Amino acid sequence: TVYTASSYALLETALYAAHEAYNDELLTHEAMKEVYNELSFRLATLRKPVNVVPYARVVTANDGLKNDIKKIYDGNNSTYWESDQNVQGIDGLVIDIELDGMYDLNEIVVRPYHSTKTSDNTVRSYFYEVYVSNDGVDYEMVAKHTATGTTDAGNKHPLDVDYTVKYIRIKGTGKVNPGTQTNQTFHLSEVYAYGEEVGNILTGKKFTSTAADTSYASSADALPEKAFDGDRVSYFDMGGYKTSPWMIVDLEEVYALDKVNVINYYAKARYYQFEVYASIDGNKYIKIAKKSDNSDSTVHGNTFTFETPAYG
Repeated sequence: TVYTASSYALLETALYAAHEAYNDELLTHEAMKEVYNELSFRLATLRKPVNVVPYARVVTANDGLKNDIKKIYDGNNSTYWESDQNVQGIDGLVIDIELDGMYDLNEIVVRPYHSTKTSDNTVRSYFYEVYVSNDGVDYEMVAKHTATGTTDAGNKHPLDVDYTVKYIRIKGTGKVNPGTQTNQTFHLSEVYAYGEEVGNILTGKKFTSTAADTSYASSADALPEKAFDGDRVSYFDMGGYKTSPWMIVDLEEVYALDKVNVINYYAKARYYQFEVYASIDGNKYIKIAKKSDNSDSTVHGNTFTFETPAYG
């Protein structure tokens, strides 16, 4: 899937409205301008599915850990995690990935170790099953790999339907080493799961903001829409604190907010301080959250939970 289901659905609605407007001889210039602006906005904010495995809260294996399990989502194909043959073996090996929220997934990619020796890759084989769950209790198998050989791209497992999940499980079922010898260790280089987060009311909403600071080469594409694209690697560069940067999102209707999550740029051990406000009319704003400490940004961001709902 090239684009997320939610962003593509909004584009389809805008396209239909544009088609209807084109055939409406009585449509005013102002109304046509609104239709054009809506279509332009939906085209600009089409979102691609992102790899959500790096957003995992917990990754565990029921086997001895010879090295760091985080290697299966470090983005480096040259590193890998290896199971301990003296503990569990492959048949029965279970790796559980708990994401930090609910996600609609449309593809899972599993990349076992891929040798630099071409001759190894034709006979080295890793067999496994992939399961998903929304509660960590009931799992459904969505893929099974029994083919021989490995590839640099890994094994792609498109999902026939979008699964809303929080947990991913990989169960090892066997392996054949070069020389066709059975081996009881599993080498896993990377796991990718592509999709989008669900339950975020900011998805698809319109916004206004101070201008992006694109004066640095690294921020050339750091535009406001990056704050809502579902990709935690991309970002909106709001400029320096001296410019009093701000962003306002129109939720289109009043919501009782139970929590707000703000994810800042989190590379290179840096921190940010900010305030969050809510309004029901766009005029009077009430401060509902504030970060004033010097704790570093993380991939999970800062979550503010409200015992009494905040309205905005």
